[in-house]
Amino acid sequence: MPTEVEELEPKEEIVDSPVEDNIIDEADETDNVADADAVEEIAETKSEDKDSLEVEFVEDDEGNRRIKPMLDYESISNTADIEVPPLLIDQVIGHEESVETIKKAAKQRRNVLLIGDPGVGKSMLAKGMAELLPPEVLQDVLVYPNPEDSNYPLIRTVPAGQGKKIVKANKANAKSGDEKKMMITMFVTAAIFVLGLMYQRIFEAIIAALLVIFISMQIKPRVSNSAPKLLVNNGDKRFAP
Repeated sequence: MPTEVEELEPKEEIVDSPVEDNIIDEADETDNVADADAVEEIAETKSEDKDSLEVEFVEDDEGNRRIKPMLDYESISNTADIEVPPLLIDQVIGHEESVETIKKAAKQRRNVLLIGDPGVGKSMLAKGMAELLPPEVLQDVLVYPNPEDSNYPLIRTVPAGQGKKIVKANKANAKSGDEKKMMITMFVTAAIFVLGLMYQRIFEAIIAALLVIFISMQIKPRVSNSAPKLLVNNGDKRFAP
């Protein structure tokens, strides 16, 4: 039987970056909330299925009162006879009591703890509960390298959809830095060869050019070292994961 558990808030560390701040500032405020049409559509769907939150009971041949099955199994001959409900929670078959508990918990905005063997449908019940909850503003989670301790990366949350833009902007900056480094390396190498030809020091020029190329390969742009990774992407999601 699912039981209530206390929800724990994860701890976060905030990382400030001019690139990310500019992207978030330029983003339209409507990107930070769920689309109005989508919210209205979800609300209409939930309103139509409001009656499904009420559990019906029937009496068997022995007079015992039990929950009415979601499907009339005797009238089903093949899959074409089954009407698929719009909500995922109504697609769960064989767990009527669990579905009742999930709907009640979603209605009261409570948490549930699902315990059972693998493959019995716990994940499907959880996803179905997420659809019943009101749509909320989701967030993307970014992971930054910690220069002080690589075992404890820094975490930052941004409005849903902004995480992909931030990662893309950082990759563009890193690519630009690599191109500048390559141009400088080529210019310095060419200058060394020209000086070597002028002073008849070809061997020394080759050694110096190889040394410059080796040093250039060891140097990584600062932007590339601090580039974040997108851990959780909720840009295309309407419901809580």
